[in-house]
Amino acid sequence: MKYLYLSIILSIAAITALSAPSVRLCARKKDMLTLVLDPGHGGTDSGASNDTADESDLNLQIAKALKDELENYADVKVLLTREDDTFIGLEDRTAFAREHEADFLISLHNNAISPTAPYDHGCTVLTACGRYDTDMADKEQKLA
Repeated sequence: MKYLYLSIILSIAAITALSAPSVRLCARKKDMLTLVLDPGHGGTDSGASNDTADESDLNLQIAKALKDELENYADVKVLLTREDDTFIGLEDRTAFAREHEADFLISLHNNAISPTAPYDHGCTVLTACGRYDTDMADKEQKLA
């Protein structure tokens, strides 16, 4: 049940962000906003796991639910980097987004609490900052 709750939160956050004027400014000047959702892990890389679930499976379920919800918007195109339990390398994930001229690549993960990163569990949003391309960082932070 808590994972269903997380998927609902992510859907609401994404829908709210897409309706915000600042996000519209982030998209390229074209009729369609293209989002690539990247369900983290997959195949031989299960990510975090416990007795009942693997992160890779949860990420895929959440990505599919988000895609279904976001495709209700006429001007939003949503693609997934993977649609089954397949391993895809990081370079291939970003290449997929570039190939489809995505406005945003959103990687989905369900992090587990650990002694090395006790803060890193639940929903975490990471964006560029600092000396990174400032225009790109500003766009990422508005979407986040």
